Amino acid sequence: MKNKLTLIIYILLTTIILSGCSEPDYTTVTDTQTITTTIPVTVTETFTTTTTETMFINQINWEWINPLPQGNTLCGVWGSSSIDVYAVGVEGTILHYDGTSWCLMESGTTADLIHIWGTLASDVYVVGNNGIILYYNGNNWATIHSETEITFSSAWVFTPSDIFATCTNGEIYHYDGNSWQISWDPGIATISWDMKNLSDIWGSSPSDVYAVGRNWNSGLIMHYDGNEWSIVIDRQADYPVLKCIWGSLSSDIYTAGNIDTFLYYDGNEWSTMTGIAYKNPSLSAIWGSSPSDIYAVGTRGVIIHYDGSSWNEMDSGTENDLLDVWGSSANDIYIVGRDGTILHYDGN
Repeated sequence: MKNKLTLIIYILLTTIILSGCSEPDYTTVTDTQTITTTIPVTVTETFTTTTTETMFINQINWEWINPLPQGNTLCGVWGSSSIDVYAVGVEGTILHYDGTSWCLMESGTTADLIHIWGTLASDVYVVGNNGIILYYNGNNWATIHSETEITFSSAWVFTPSDIFATCTNGEIYHYDGNSWQISWDPGIATISWDMKNLSDIWGSSPSDVYAVGRNWNSGLIMHYDGNEWSIVIDRQADYPVLKCIWGSLSSDIYTAGNIDTFLYYDGNEWSTMTGIAYKNPSLSAIWGSSPSDIYAVGTRGVIIHYDGSSWNEMDSGTENDLLDVWGSSANDIYIVGRDGTILHYDGN
């Protein structure tokens, strides 16, 4: 009799509990949130039970906080003035500075953008991975067909119809205002070109252009005289791999790269600059406002400055690799690098 009474009580209790249950009201959340729901159950005596349910929502919106406005590595910087500066980088990143703040621009590509140069605010060019070339007319960015899928490493713009661009396989392309055509083909070179790479290009005029890079583990310098390219320096033991070049005149040109070595051209010959010491083995870019005000940047936050007589290291305040430098004047200089790094120097 006792067992039957127990069974009857159990059945009644179960029926009452089930009839009193209802789906709790779920609340919309934007992140992981704990929701507590109270369910009343009535039997011979009144009591309350509490159940806890945890909801996980997959769509969580993250906002980039630091550094602003984004954290992608920036590879190149250039501007038409102090209130019109551009920085480009990986994943199609393009930033613009209007004199007040940096803002993201729509590039229309996810390709890594490596170098930027232009002539005017309405005539800007960007080159990068897989032959990507972008053009900015002052309003929108557009893609230009380049005739190659090789990665571009740098570009130098004289006019909208006279542009040179170097490639990581040693090729050099030229734009005449209508189309991009190969200007130098390493396949026709008489030297061994097994480990070729061109990293940077600079010119004082359309008939005086230099490109630098590497052939095997030594520096390579090429020159264009307006008609054809020639090899100036190749695989000399005392000239290391070269990554950057800049000049103020045709007779005042600087190039550097791996190891603590700068090469200088005075209009007659290339020579090694001595007495230079900095903490890292690799420089990425050179820019100057005059022959006595030149900056070189590189790995681990290195910045060195040339005052016309000697090179001296400056404190950058960062250990991030610095990849490019440009300025509108001696008192307005920008440096960009890893993880969205942007540095500005006001002359002091």
